[in-house]
Amino acid sequence: MALGNELKTFIEKYAETIKDNSSLFEKAKDGTLEREQIGLYLFNLYFILSQAPARTHNAMKIAQKKEFNDVALFLKDLIEYEKGYEDWAVNDLESFGFDEILIDQFYIVPAIKEIAGFMHELAQRRPHSYIACHFYSAYIALLIGPEWLNMLQLNCGISMSEISIMTKYQLFDNEYNFNDFTKIENFTEGLDVTRVVGDLEIINKLFTLFLNEIAHAKI
Repeated sequence: MALGNELKTFIEKYAETIKDNSSLFEKAKDGTLEREQIGLYLFNLYFILSQAPARTHNAMKIAQKKEFNDVALFLKDLIEYEKGYEDWAVNDLESFGFDEILIDQFYIVPAIKEIAGFMHELAQRRPHSYIACHFYSAYIALLIGPEWLNMLQLNCGISMSEISIMTKYQLFDNEYNFNDFTKIENFTEGLDVTRVVGDLEIINKLFTLFLNEIAHAKI
């Protein structure tokens, strides 16, 4: 199976798993997800997104060094799109009314630290997997984001304007077309499909831990 098709199938299967088994999704469904937990979620998004341009720049340099030319060009373009991501999370924290004193109670959950470390490793060693993880995060947001936001609004009293990062991220994904998996098919130089899929399984496991840590956090 081609990498693009395999990745698409993998993500779509996991998206259904989130809807059925994720504590974060379940709490949004039954109205028990608290505003402070959403604040913690946004705070952790700020942490991971603020590192993205530097990480992607590193991945681009590695791809250039290995002469993975198509991969390097893709990453060069991606850097410009990633600048300012973290501002979306900051704006939403302000919309929630979390000032600096309240934000002091937030913390970086263990899973997001592991995700940051793993993404750094991929950027330094396996740029194909690094790009695949971008497709993973973007396509997951497109598949489950609208339903999750709707439940937050209907069941938890959280308006879409207060958590606008998801809407903005979806608009970004539409512009950058992260649901077009044919883009990945061009990245054949140095490609190890088995290794990429293995790395996606790791990021999938860590993302699951992240969602559950947020859902069960006591603020």
